[in-house]
This record gives sequence, structure tokens and C-alpha cells, in this order.
Amino acid sequence: MLIDFTVENYKSIKDSMTFTMEATVIKDHSKNIFEDGKKNLLKSAVIYGPNASGKSNLLNAMNFMRDFINYSATEYNKNDIIDVEPFKLNSHTENQPSLFETTFVSNGIRYRYGFRLDNNIVHDEWLFQTKIRETKLFIRTKQEFDLSTSFSEGRLIVKEDKTRENALFLSVVAQFNGNISNEISNWFNQFNITSNVNKNKFEHYTLDMLKEQTHKSKILNLLLSVDMGIKDVEMQTTDVEYEEVPPFIQKIIKDDKAEKSKITQSEIIIKHMQYNEQNDYIGDIEFKLKHESAGTKKFLLLAGPIVETLDKGEILVIDELDNSFHTQMTEFIIELFNSKETNPKNAQLIFATHDTNLLTHKLFRRDQIWFVEKNIYGESEIFSLIDFGARKDTSLEKNYLEGKFGGVPHIYNLYAESIDNGN
Repeated sequence: MLIDFTVENYKSIKDSMTFTMEATVIKDHSKNIFEDGKKNLLKSAVIYGPNASGKSNLLNAMNFMRDFINYSATEYNKNDIIDVEPFKLNSHTENQPSLFETTFVSNGIRYRYGFRLDNNIVHDEWLFQTKIRETKLFIRTKQEFDLSTSFSEGRLIVKEDKTRENALFLSVVAQFNGNISNEISNWFNQFNITSNVNKNKFEHYTLDMLKEQTHKSKILNLLLSVDMGIKDVEMQTTDVEYEEVPPFIQKIIKDDKAEKSKITQSEIIIKHMQYNEQNDYIGDIEFKLKHESAGTKKFLLLAGPIVETLDKGEILVIDELDNSFHTQMTEFIIELFNSKETNPKNAQLIFATHDTNLLTHKLFRRDQIWFVEKNIYGESEIFSLIDFGARKDTSLEKNYLEGKFGGVPHIYNLYAESIDNGN
């Protein structure tokens, strides 16, 4: 389970920013928290802020950390550029490394893992664990490694100098089946992160889940729960010609006639009930996903990650959850995670939104609500509602829109002024 995530000097984030899923001592909504070891953790958290405030950059930082752990040892070659972007609005930080650190619980043990890097090398990397007290597993300073006896799985990797400057030591050790490093790598694979940028990834994810009847039934039950008029959903596979495949897929396919002859295409087919003029049911009619509404398409593509996350007790991170959704649809997804009945394995949901209708005490604890805004220097800053001392009877939506919690856009109608001035 995620305890906290810290990022520094990344895109619009200059100074160290920590987002935490650790619950405070307030008594609001006990069902929205769970105990993991000695800590109470939140099942869900929401992040508000104006456009370009840095909400997406915080979530992108989580995505970068997960992907670099997964791919730095296998997908990077020597001298490959690391695609990390520092805070460039300050002449000092634009040439400094970026920092990423996560504290989490896996199999009852608390870990704290992080690294600092720039476009060329990993400057620092560290891993600590807590059973009774926090102890070091390893500390890396550039290409110098300090390993404890508890991390003996890394000794051969250090001895044979198998870690490149632009790769993570943890990732390399995991490739050689180190027990602790594999456990941590597998934990980061539990981060299911989706946004409008990588939504196609989750279409394929949901397609794969529709192949298995148990998962398909759960996905269909989600669709039926929100009354979208859908009777059934299935995956349809057809053979296609090589020339019909999008160019980016063609690049992946090897230049081999035998390979080209086996190209298949899968797509989601949705069945609706059809009626005659007397409103009698006469059968089903099929639609391709592209013919459905934006809300139906988004919900269906999210259904796979939602089912997977709840089934396995993982973490789901969604940027712009409210996009194309009615407020009640978004509330339904949130309650899937906050409810003990639908979330028995304590999966966690983290999402960014602009929907202020969700800012209500009936849905969230005060420590589940976060705000991100930029200061006058273009630096993103994060605050919890708890930081403002809001009471349980505070009108959250009204106070937020009035700017009392920050995280709202400052709008100046310069266009109107230019017209008045004849410009």
C-alpha cells in the first residue's frame, strides 16, 4: 500500500513536494481508511487545482518513477538520454538532478525507496526497510555502492559492475532475480496510472480482460450498475491486411511475410436492446466502441483497470477522472474504493478532477482532499484541506470556489480590456 510519494525538481515542481495517503487522527468516515501495520491509510484521495497548476505533473512523476524502475535496466542502452525534465523556470534547478521517493508497505514490511537523476546519470539511489526500526538495505552514490548484509542479492551485481550509470541498481538486481528487489519492482507494477495521454494503453488492457469470463462478468456488472443501456459487451477479433494497420503498428511488425499474414485486430463490441415501433423488445443490436458516447467509452476503458485494482488490492491513479462523466458517475467510482464491501483488499484510488460537486463531507474525509496551485514564480505547491483547519460543517465547495483553500484559477479579462482600449 502507498504511504507517501515525494518529488522534487520535476517539470513545474521545484521544491520538494510530498503527497501522502497516511490518515490523520480525525474521526471522519472511518470506512474510508484501513489499518496496515501501525498506520491508518486512506482508500482514496482527490486532487484539485486550476489548469496548468501541476496536478498532472505530480501524477506524471509517479508514472515516471514506475516506468524507470521497470525499464531502465532492460530498455536503456549505454549513453541513452534519460527522459526527465527538471524545473526550468529557475537558473539553478534547470541544471540539477530530479528526485523521486516513495514509502510503501509490501507483505507487511515498510520500504522507503528513491533516486536522484538527470538526463545522463543516476546520481543517488537508496533503499531502506522498516520491520521494527528503519534500516539501510543499500545506498548508491553515482557508481559507489554501500550494501548491508540484508541486501546480499546485490553483491554480485556490484562486484561484476553490471549497473550502467543511466540505470537503476534496484532494476538490475531484479533482472537477476533478487528477492527483495523483485518484490519492490512487483509492487511498483501495482501502480495502474491512466490519463488522456495513455488511454489507448487501457483499451488494450480492458480488451485482454474481456477474454476471461470472470473479468468480463465484473466489467459488465460495472456497466449495468451505471445504467448506460448496455446489455452485453464482448471482444471481437478479425483478420486485417498489413496495409490497414496504423503506421505505428506497422513499425512494430517485423518485415516478414509470414508475420504479416497473421495480423489480427481486436475491438470492443457493445450490445444494446432493440425495440420495434410498439416498444416491444425484438433483439439485440451491436455497436463498435467508437460509436458510443464519450462517457460510455471512457467508463468502459476504465472498467478493466478498476476491476483489476479492486481484485488485487492495487493502486489506481487517474488524471481528469471527471472528464466526460456526470458527477454521480464519478461518485460511484469513488464509493467502489471507499466501501468495505466492494474494496475488501484495500485498493487505493488517487485522482485529479475539476468537479467541485465532489467537494462534500458526505464523500470524503478532510485528509483525502488536496489542492495544487502555482505561485508567482511558476512553482507548483501542494496543500491538504487539513492544513486549512476546515471544520466538519464547512461548506467545502463554496469555500473552495471563493479561493479560501487556494487551487483556483486567477482569471483576468484582458481580452475585454483590449477591446475597451481599442487594441
